[in-house]
Amino acid sequence: MVDNSIPSTSRQQKTGPPNYYIFSPIRSNESDIDDSDEDPNFRLVQNSKTPSIVVPRIASLTRSSTSSSSSSSSSSSSSTSNISSDTEDDSEQADPQNGMVAENNSQNPEVEKKSRRRQQLFDAFWGLGNLERQREFVVRHSQPIKPKYRYSSTQDFRALNTAFYFEVNGCKIRVCKPFFKSTLDLSYKAIKTALKKQTESGVIQADLRGKHANHPTIDPQIKKSVIDFINCIPRIESHYLRAQTSREFISCDKSLADIYRDYKRFRERDELPVATSSTFNRIFNTEFNISFFVPKKDQCDLCERYKNSDEEEKRKLSQEYEEHLKEKTLARTEKENDKNRTDGTIIAVYDLQAVLQVPKGQISLFFYKSRINCFNFTVSDLKATDVVCYFWDETEGKRGAVEIGSCILDYIKSQVDHTPNKEIDVIFYSDNCGGQQKNKFLLSVYAYAVNKLRVKSITHKFLIRGHSQNEGDNVHSVIEKQIKRYLQSGPIYIPEQYKTLIGTAKKTGKPYKVIEMTHNKFYDVKALQESWGTNFNIDEEKNQIKWHDIKVLRVEKKHLEAFFYKTSFTEETFKKACVRKSRVLRARGTGSTIDQSLFSIGLTQAYTDKIALSEA
Repeated sequence: MVDNSIPSTSRQQKTGPPNYYIFSPIRSNESDIDDSDEDPNFRLVQNSKTPSIVVPRIASLTRSSTSSSSSSSSSSSSSTSNISSDTEDDSEQADPQNGMVAENNSQNPEVEKKSRRRQQLFDAFWGLGNLERQREFVVRHSQPIKPKYRYSSTQDFRALNTAFYFEVNGCKIRVCKPFFKSTLDLSYKAIKTALKKQTESGVIQADLRGKHANHPTIDPQIKKSVIDFINCIPRIESHYLRAQTSREFISCDKSLADIYRDYKRFRERDELPVATSSTFNRIFNTEFNISFFVPKKDQCDLCERYKNSDEEEKRKLSQEYEEHLKEKTLARTEKENDKNRTDGTIIAVYDLQAVLQVPKGQISLFFYKSRINCFNFTVSDLKATDVVCYFWDETEGKRGAVEIGSCILDYIKSQVDHTPNKEIDVIFYSDNCGGQQKNKFLLSVYAYAVNKLRVKSITHKFLIRGHSQNEGDNVHSVIEKQIKRYLQSGPIYIPEQYKTLIGTAKKTGKPYKVIEMTHNKFYDVKALQESWGTNFNIDEEKNQIKWHDIKVLRVEKKHLEAFFYKTSFTEETFKKACVRKSRVLRARGTGSTIDQSLFSIGLTQAYTDKIALSEA
């Protein structure tokens, strides 16, 4: 029987550690105990043959999120103050901050045993792996409390309360509802739903979600209208993942809800039937491979794979992962050391900003029209803090090795002009984009500059994949903020507006220098490569050159027919590769010889006219 004669002040006295739930096996005459959430605690008259069980609250006991566990712990914590036991010691110390009582039981073997028992209950429940079986577990371990007498003049009785139990070593043990909930990491709604699924015959109803067969058929014309509308949205090519994914990307100016509202407005304007929002969303998500943003590979795939692997997989990846982190640290250290050099070497980092489009603004019509792509290639001097921005649009050039190489060659010429009567050394840093800078065409540009200009050497150091954040990213961030501010006052209609915004983006210090690139300023760097040499795959020691693994490239004036490379920042010496074995080169596809001197062709224009826009 419940001891209701104890004064309330006496009930709140703690007779056991506050971080433990104390419960006893149920007795046959305790059926009128209430399980309500307002007062879920109870006190049982104990049988001397069945002592109380002390089970610690496990803060780390969670199924998916810490928030669920923390809420469960807080609910459980509030319920422990009224639970008493005659078998616990009162050696406790008060916590002055929250009024709770704390005790260190980390060395108590009984506590550890009960902790494992509670973990076993949790694992057994979620190990069922089936929703219906889990609901059956909840029903089997609960029982409605039927009072002996119920008085009501209207016979409108309130719902019966429910008692909850756990079975430990064949012994049925009564627990309070918050303890039951937190042990199994369930919400109150999940418990309520499980109890409602029990029929009068005691059978648990099957889960019917996703099994209804009466879904209405979509009108083919309405479905076609949705597909046609989605197809009219212009796609954006991924800046970083063009060769690695077939996924299409659209501007993130609008959300899916915005797109549906535009679809609905266009259909209603023409007095045509409209698909529901759920139908529109389902077609968009299941029949198209579209994302709302162009991803930038800020996160390292190797680091993410290692972090999400199990212990066995981590052991397999450990060596590669440790070498990866070591190279990342060495690359950043190398850059900092170069920034502190005082020998007059030019240190710069370059990067191509994500595509800028015109027109751009909040006008809905812009979203459904093909737009012109504009490109901004930034070169940042790490010592002088000067930034040069090369700007062009897709009618003037593309965004490959030809355009990047031409911009770099112009930058090198400007640095030579600033240091008359002296040969310069240049060190570049960039990411590992193979289509733009980590290739034989950019290397040929460096060789041409060393051969034709007052440049002693050019070294290119590549930041480690996934960790290539650099000063260029800061420049792009400042420019994007300037564009965002400007869009609040009106749209951007023409590329020239971007040039002005880039030049005025920096509010303090030296402004960014903007150089407009036109089609007649881009050089055919692929022709430079052919006139320099053809061997870029085998080094002097007959080793295969794996460009993917290259960390450093270098060309020197005293070795005009060769280049040097390192595959790790830990290597002290360079490996050498000769691009040609003799001064006689054969014309491609013929048996005739061509001029044997280096770069005899010189610089030729890559484009004779502007690039025509597509009809779209």
